[in-house]
Amino acid sequence: MKGPPGTGAPEHRYAVVTADLVMSRGLADRRGTQRRLVQLVDTLNTEFGKDLAAPFMITLGDEIQGLLREPVRFPPVISTIHTAFRPDAITVGVGLGGVATELTTRVTEMDGPVFVSARRAVETGKSKKLEVVVVSGSDHVDAVLNTIYGFIGGVQSRWKLKQWERVNLYRKHRSLEKVAREAGVTKQAISLDLRFTLWDRVLVAEAQLPEIVAFLLGGTPGSSSNPLV
Repeated sequence: MKGPPGTGAPEHRYAVVTADLVMSRGLADRRGTQRRLVQLVDTLNTEFGKDLAAPFMITLGDEIQGLLREPVRFPPVISTIHTAFRPDAITVGVGLGGVATELTTRVTEMDGPVFVSARRAVETGKSKKLEVVVVSGSDHVDAVLNTIYGFIGGVQSRWKLKQWERVNLYRKHRSLEKVAREAGVTKQAISLDLRFTLWDRVLVAEAQLPEIVAFLLGGTPGSSSNPLV
């Protein structure tokens, strides 16, 4: 894909992350869920502010969307979303591509291939009951990333609520001892509770995803000159 006509420059590739609550209208505590969604938007904009071309916002009542300057930053965004909502409770669609309109501070005022891809991704996720779907414009890139996210989502969907909460505590503290202290149990109890969940492998895979994305797109993490596949 090319940039403005006559320039010969490659079009800058952005990433749109769209997250849509699953069966949100049937939730018993809809008001509380909406508050959590608002809190998630605040958290994402605080943690990833420098990475955002347009901040996250609630777009369709139960859906949030934000525009990232670089595709390599979408994996940690997804991980943050999954600390606020269980992966089987929210569908995340990621689109990669260009923006056809002028950049603004509101994602709802922009259009372009990256938004079309993100919409396709989240709709595919909802129809196929997948936790995360990536649409990049490259079948090869999509196959690799969606295989990885399919594995991660399949593992996480088997976690019980308490296990998910304790993995999130580990994300926060990076120490089983601190997790046990906050949970008010022994370290052995935490280890026993998380046994067979593959939680440590999931966190390793998540940590490697920015490097994998960069490799697949032909650049390095943080690079602004990655060529479109």
